[in-house]
Amino acid sequence: MRRQMREMALGPDGENEHLFRPLEEVDSVLAHDMRHRFVEKWLLDSGFPPSRRAEALTTVDVRIGPDDAPGTNRLRITSTFSGTTRWLYGWQRERTGALDFAEEAANEEAR
Repeated sequence: MRRQMREMALGPDGENEHLFRPLEEVDSVLAHDMRHRFVEKWLLDSGFPPSRRAEALTTVDVRIGPDDAPGTNRLRITSTFSGTTRWLYGWQRERTGALDFAEEAANEEAR
């Protein structure tokens, strides 16, 4: 239990947290677009007022880390507004897949 508590304090990926870096450092346009896609969908589906948009945008963190398969990455989106983290495994840095992932995560969180 103590080890688990320590890993949770490190971040969503525990002892592997150091492997993740902000997507903003790799692709700032995609990171921006993912945050906006997530927030727009989440606000619409959750019933929160659009006036919360600016606040919600500040709570979304998008990070990239290595995945197990060579040439692939793990994409992670965390929203402290909704209180969740989701991962996309096997990501090959395709824009459409990342945006679809952000929208799916928002849709699931809004339920």
